[in-house]
Amino acid sequence: MQVTALDPARIAEFLRLARDLHAADPGWVPPLDGPLLLELTGRHAFGRYGRQRLLLCEDGAGRALGRVAAVVNPRLPGLGQVGHFEAVDDDEVARALLDAASAWLREQGAREVWGPMTGGAHRPHRFMTAGFERPPFLLEPRNPSSYPRLFERQGFRRAHTWRTWELPVDRLAAWTGRLRRGEHTLVALDAGDPAATLARLHPLLDRAWAGHPGYAPLDPEELAEGFAGLLAVMPARHVGVIVDGVGRDVGFGFMVPDWIDEVRALDGDAAGWGRWIAAGRPLPPRLVLHTFAFVPEARGTGAAGALLRHAAEQAQADGYREAIVALVTEELRALRRLGEPTREYALYSRPL
Repeated sequence: MQVTALDPARIAEFLRLARDLHAADPGWVPPLDGPLLLELTGRHAFGRYGRQRLLLCEDGAGRALGRVAAVVNPRLPGLGQVGHFEAVDDDEVARALLDAASAWLREQGAREVWGPMTGGAHRPHRFMTAGFERPPFLLEPRNPSSYPRLFERQGFRRAHTWRTWELPVDRLAAWTGRLRRGEHTLVALDAGDPAATLARLHPLLDRAWAGHPGYAPLDPEELAEGFAGLLAVMPARHVGVIVDGVGRDVGFGFMVPDWIDEVRALDGDAAGWGRWIAAGRPLPPRLVLHTFAFVPEARGTGAAGALLRHAAEQAQADGYREAIVALVTEELRALRRLGEPTREYALYSRPL
C-alpha cells in the first residue's frame, strides 16, 4: 500500500473513487462532476489564492483504496485542512492518507488540521455523525458512518457539532409565532437577480459569520461561484436580509426547496442543473432552512425570531409540509423546545 501525490492525468480516478465506493448506497447523491473537477484542478475562485495537494492511496496492484485533499487557505493562518476524503473502511488506509496530508500541511506552516473541510466554511465541510437512517436532503453533508470513526482512530477529536431538526411546517409556524421579533423587518431579495442579491449579502458576511469555524473573508467572485447556482432554484422570498429599526442590515438567511430527488437524477451532470424549474416541476414537500446569520449586536434582540417567523409563514404560504431546520450550531439552544434533533454532524481537529 502506498500514498502518492496525484498525477493530474489521473484526476478521473480521484473522482471515480467516490462512485466506486458508494454507488450502491441509497443515501448517496452523486456530486456534480463539472464544478468538482474545477475545484480539484484549482480552476475556481478559491484556487486563485488557496493551495492543495491531492493524495491517492493504492494497494500493490494499483487499486485505489482511498483519497484525500490537503488544503491551505492563507486567510486562516496556521490552519490546515483535509477534505474530499473517501476510503474503504480500513484504519491503515485512513492513517496513511491523513498522515501524508498532515506532513504536507506542516511543510506549509500549519500547526493544526481540521477535517473534513475543503477551503473553509463556505465550502463543503463536516461529517454526518448521526441520522444515517434518514433520507438525505439538499446541501446535507453525507458520508458513510465509518468516516468519523476512521478520523477518531487517527487522533482527531470532535471540535464543533451541529444538529438538524425535522418537523411539520404547522408546528414550526406555531413555535415561531411565539418568538420575540423586536423592531425588525424582512427585506426579501430577488433570487432572479443574483448580482443585486449577492451585492447586498456580501457586506454582511464578515460581521455575521465572524467566529464561525473555518470562516474567512470571501471575494465577491467566490461568493457568486458558491451561491448563484442555489439562487437559480429558489422561489420568491426564499432569501432575504433582516433590517433593524433604523434601517440597517443586521442579518440574512436563505432556505431552499429540497430538490434532492431532482439532483440525484442528474447523476453528476451539472448541465442539467435547474432543468426541473424550466419544466414546471411543483415544489417538493420539504423545505430546507439552511442558513441564518446575524451581526453580533443583533443577537438576542429578536432579529432571529423575525427571520424564523418569516420562514415559517412563507413555508405555509407555499404549501410545504415539512421543514428541515438544518445544521444548527450548539449555541442555538432554543430549538430544543421543539424536541430532540434528528441528525448530527461534526468537524474534527488534530494538532500537527
